[in-house]
Amino acid sequence: MNISKKRFLLLICVLIVGSFTGLSQDFKFGKVSNAELLEESHPMHPEAEAAILYRETKTSINYNKEKGFFLVTEVFERVKIYNQNGFEWGTVEVDLYAAPGGDKETLSGLKAYTYYILSDKIEEVKLSNSEVFDEKKSKFLSVKKFTMPSLKKGCIVEYRYKVKSPFISNINEFSFQESIPLNKLKMRFAAPEYFNYKNHRRGWLPFNIETTRKEKTITTLSTNRNNLGGGSIVNSAGKSQLKYVQNISEVEMDNVPPLPNEAYAGNVRNYATTLKYELEFVKFPNTIADTYSTDWESVSNTIYQAGSFGDQLDKSGYFEKELHLALNGAAEPNERMLRIFEFVKRKMSWNGYAGIYTDEDVKKAFSLGTGNTADINLMLTAMFRYAGFNANPVLLSTKSNGVPIFPTVNGFNYVISAVETDGGTLLFDATNKYGEPNILDKNLLNWQGRIVRKDKSSNWVSLNPSKLAVEAFMVNATVGVDGGVHGSIKNQFTGNVALENRKDFSGLSESDAGEELKGRYKQLSISDVVFENLENPYQPLKLNFNFSSQNFVEEINGNLYVSPLLFLCMEENPFNQENRKFPVDYGYPSKKRYIVSINLPEGYKVESLPLGTKALMGDNVFAFKYLLSENNNKIQLSAEFSINRYFVSPEEYSDLKKFYQYMIDKENEKIVLSKI
Repeated sequence: MNISKKRFLLLICVLIVGSFTGLSQDFKFGKVSNAELLEESHPMHPEAEAAILYRETKTSINYNKEKGFFLVTEVFERVKIYNQNGFEWGTVEVDLYAAPGGDKETLSGLKAYTYYILSDKIEEVKLSNSEVFDEKKSKFLSVKKFTMPSLKKGCIVEYRYKVKSPFISNINEFSFQESIPLNKLKMRFAAPEYFNYKNHRRGWLPFNIETTRKEKTITTLSTNRNNLGGGSIVNSAGKSQLKYVQNISEVEMDNVPPLPNEAYAGNVRNYATTLKYELEFVKFPNTIADTYSTDWESVSNTIYQAGSFGDQLDKSGYFEKELHLALNGAAEPNERMLRIFEFVKRKMSWNGYAGIYTDEDVKKAFSLGTGNTADINLMLTAMFRYAGFNANPVLLSTKSNGVPIFPTVNGFNYVISAVETDGGTLLFDATNKYGEPNILDKNLLNWQGRIVRKDKSSNWVSLNPSKLAVEAFMVNATVGVDGGVHGSIKNQFTGNVALENRKDFSGLSESDAGEELKGRYKQLSISDVVFENLENPYQPLKLNFNFSSQNFVEEINGNLYVSPLLFLCMEENPFNQENRKFPVDYGYPSKKRYIVSINLPEGYKVESLPLGTKALMGDNVFAFKYLLSENNNKIQLSAEFSINRYFVSPEEYSDLKKFYQYMIDKENEKIVLSKI
């Protein structure tokens, strides 16, 4: 935050924020107990792989004459690791932001130890400086990362550090819930009365915010120079006091349960219990308030006007010659649009960094052939505009970044391109080599994005595909008299399932592709793997392979029992919990089609065949068809499962669970074959 020079002297006198009181009496850094170390499982959640024994976060606003106002956040955390799966909680990452003007966040005072019991004594291993690494995620975001030493079953890790930040309008979110139990937490946020914040709660756990006001006194010293005449000057010291009020918010919680592990929940962090503070305005005595709280329209305009965003869209000289060559002979608008898209995908390689601002400059990125999401997709937008299309950037937040809960520049972390036509809006992400218009990576399908136009207008656009992603299976199988099954399968994928499979299989050898398929179909021996259109996103992806297995036929009293879907049937209901707290998020609507032909073994006939069925859930939200027939010693199955709406509310969970169970029960009914 920049403060005008005319307030400078006033601010020096107005505020010095006192430090917080010491750490909790119950948990002191370095004082780990035998009882904590000997605990073999969590008393309330015995399945937990780790638990946060204590989390304390304290944030305050400080001031000094060199830096002005800045945030200080102190973190102290103690974590118990119960088993090897919990080792991931021994790795810590701290995001540190930087601004284009040079202001940046810094971490200091890091101390960290691993504790364990050896020969009935508590041993400690200190984290060394050589085990702390800096990782750059973008030009404006870096990560301080460390993994605790000597991790082992039953150990405890604890660490503390301090982050100083010049960005007082961006208070980091206070997290009160994780995927593991959190035994005890304390949070404290203190701000002078001149800084007015409002808070935003998220999550399903209730908590109380205790607010207090504390009077603070500032004593300042000044030196006066008095001219007594005759060239004699006497210096005299003056002392003055100023009182102000500090607003303090505190939260304490005990025995916080872990986030439920629910199938198809998307990013569960979106539902975690958190508290976020938003700066509304700053008002010092006898001054006009500076307002910070804003709306999404203002946020969009602020981003567009940044030099590393909007200015990049006005540059074209660096690409004109090559783009003309790429468009040579293309007359139809759709062809020209796709040529531009493919030109950028071929020309540019994504460096792995996400962001809404360019790392350097689109011209430099074009020359290097690499850039972050903004370098590539702002360049794409500029090319679309140059070719006469109504193109604009779209700001969004990825699923891993969460859904922004109030208007803030920091709510967005990714930018794509959009072309608005009479037939609708087409979305493009040229960082994805296998993408196509309106087919975005699953991590980008996070509700909606904000399209930002040159005329300063902006509005929300849906990111979710409207067309079903189709996965088709055509299986030709033969059952042997020994109970073995062999045959071939032809797959065809479109839409988002094609995109995901292209990412999985592109660049793999036939043997590596076979190993990938064995991971999906663990009971199969797989050979002769062949792909079609693996590198062409505008055609359906095709996958063919041969298979054999001894695991799909069961013999009982001379009869053979066969599942009509063989290895493609769903065996377990992914929705096995009694109730559900979070929505079901499939990411995109989809359809699976199955055509299975099974040749019967010689000397056998069909004793019984499962009945066909058709089922719907809700207003065609889910649809299931299952039809079987037998002719000329061959069984034909036609089945289809459609997810026509990718988002299902918790209130619909009971019906969804029943629908899945009905479908699974039907798929697992057996064909009974008897000897002739």
